[in-house]
Amino acid sequence: MVSYLMEKFFIGQMSGTSLDGIDTVLCRSTKKKFEIISSVYLPYSKSLRVDIEKLINESFCTLENMKLIENKITNLYVKSVNKLLSGVSINRKQILAIGCHGQTIKHCPKKKYTLQLVNGSKLAHETKIKCVTDFRNRDIADGGQGAPLVPMGDQLLFSEYD
Repeated sequence: MVSYLMEKFFIGQMSGTSLDGIDTVLCRSTKKKFEIISSVYLPYSKSLRVDIEKLINESFCTLENMKLIENKITNLYVKSVNKLLSGVSINRKQILAIGCHGQTIKHCPKKKYTLQLVNGSKLAHETKIKCVTDFRNRDIADGGQGAPLVPMGDQLLFSEYD
């Protein structure tokens, strides 16, 4: 049996370029094991999907529109975390952090940029959980493709396979 002090809980959030919605997972990790405890999916409304698609079209991509839509997306991330935690017996104080890269609207590693929408401060404030955001830009700055979690996830989930 693993002691409570050895366990670490994290929440991961993902919204992809398909613009369909947000996947949120609660994970427990120990020194020897990584486990998904629970997950939820919240779809984007048709109007939010249209707004995101418009942002991708540069003529609509003003700073104000971008920030307004970012807050809508962040509200859905908050709702997703709350829905996830309502279905488990883990207190949010036990969760070390939420990892959320946000909704990608522009991505071009060859030109050394990527742009995701998430208001990390709002997400942390509303959920009362520390948040790690903007890690895709860090990966590009380090010479990567803006997907720094993929190799780690592959190693954790598929290391037993050749």
